[in-house]
Amino acid sequence: MVFAAASFAAVDPGGGAPASQPRKASPPKQSPGKAAPGVKGKPAPSKPGDTPPPIVEALDALEGSRDFKAAESALQRHFDSVVASAPERDPAPFREAALALRMVRLCAAAPSASRIDLLKYLRANKPLASAVAFVLDAETDDLACAAALLDRLRKERAERASRLPGMTAALVAVRDQPLELHINENAVTAPDPVALFDYFAESEGSMALSLSAGAPELLAFVVDAACQPDDLRWAARRFPENRDVGQRFFDVRYDWDHYRSGAKKKVSSAGFTLPNIMQYGGVCADQAYFACGVGKALGVPTVYVVANSAEVGHAWVGYLQMRNRGAVWDFNEGRYDAYKWIKGNIREPRSGETVSDAEVGMTAALAATPADRREASAALVDASMRLLADWKPPTDEPGAGDARSAKRTGKPEEALALLEAAVNLSPGNVRAWRAMTAVAHTG
Repeated sequence: MVFAAASFAAVDPGGGAPASQPRKASPPKQSPGKAAPGVKGKPAPSKPGDTPPPIVEALDALEGSRDFKAAESALQRHFDSVVASAPERDPAPFREAALALRMVRLCAAAPSASRIDLLKYLRANKPLASAVAFVLDAETDDLACAAALLDRLRKERAERASRLPGMTAALVAVRDQPLELHINENAVTAPDPVALFDYFAESEGSMALSLSAGAPELLAFVVDAACQPDDLRWAARRFPENRDVGQRFFDVRYDWDHYRSGAKKKVSSAGFTLPNIMQYGGVCADQAYFACGVGKALGVPTVYVVANSAEVGHAWVGYLQMRNRGAVWDFNEGRYDAYKWIKGNIREPRSGETVSDAEVGMTAALAATPADRREASAALVDASMRLLADWKPPTDEPGAGDARSAKRTGKPEEALALLEAAVNLSPGNVRAWRAMTAVAHTG
C-alpha cells in the first residue's frame, strides 16, 4: 500500500454540531450506495477445473530450480497465449493463468528464505492463494510488505489463515504497512496485524460477513480497524448481534462544552478509546469513528466519511447493510441536511486513496458475487491491460498458434470486450469500471 498513514482533515466541530439534538438525517433520493448495474448478456463462466498443464509444469519447475524469473517468463507466455486466443465467454482459462502469474510475482517479493515455502503453502491452499493474489494490486500495494505479512501468518497462524481466506487476504492487502489514523486532535495507531487477525478469528462465528467466503474487497472495510483488540471485544459485548451500526453514531452524546467554549474535549483527556468515547461524548468526527469501530468489531464493513459544505466540514458513518441475498451501502446516518447532496470522501483501505462514497457504494454488489466470478473478472481486467500494453501476439507458446491465428491483435475494442465481460461477471469490480472508462475515453 503506497499510503500507510491516513490523516483525516480536521473537521470543524461547528460543522458536525447538530442544530439542536442529534438526529437521523433523511435519506437522499439519490443513493450513492446502490451497486452499479451490470451490462446485459452476462457470460456464464465455466467452473475452474484442474490447473492447466503449462502452469503445473512451470510451478513444479520453480519449486526445483527456485528461478522465479524463469517461472514468471514461462507463465507470462502462457497468459499471453490465453489473452490472444481464449474466448471471453469462458473466463476460467484467464483466471487460472492470471492466478499463477500473480502468485509467483507475490512469492518472488517475499523474503528470499521463505519464497519456496510460501509458494508450496499457497499451492496447497488454492482458495487462499486466489483470494490473496486477486485482491492485491501491484500498482497500489507494496508486494514485498504484503508477502512478508502473509509469510508471517503462514508461520504463526497457518491453519486459521488457510481456513479464513477472505479475511486473511483483506488483512494482507490493508496492513502491508503500519496504519495510523488522525481523528481531529487524536492519533490512533492500529494494533499489530496478527493481534487483529486473532481477534477476528476468535470472533468468526459472530461476524456479519463471512471471514472465509466474504469478498476480500469488502472485508478490507472490516480489518482496517485502528481500534485495539480490547476495544473491539468491548464493542462486541456492548452491542451483540446489533448490526444496525449507523445508529451507534447517535449513541455518542455531543460535547457541547467543547463546541461552545473550545474547551478540551473530555474524551481527549481521558484517552481516545471506544469505551471513553461512549462515556464522555465527542463531536461528529468522534461519533463517526465510534460507529465505524463498533461495526468493524461485529464484522460489518464500515467507512468514515468526510465532506465540506459551503462553510464547514462534517464527518459521518457509512456501513454495509445485508439485504436478502445482496447488500447496499448506507451513507445516511449522521449525514445532516446540509451534506445530503455533497460528495462524501472516504479513505480506501487497500490503496490509501481518497475515493467517493459513490465508488465505495458500487462494491456492495460483491457481497452477492461468488468468488470464482470475482476472480475471473479481475483476470479479465488483467488481460485487457495486457492487450493495451504494446501488445504483440505470442508466436512461441506451444498451442498458442502464431500471430496470424490470434483472435486479438491489440485493438481498443478488443480490450473493451474483455472489460465488458469483466463487469458482467462482477458488477462490483471497481477496477474494471475504471479501466472501461479510461479505454472508452482514450480509445
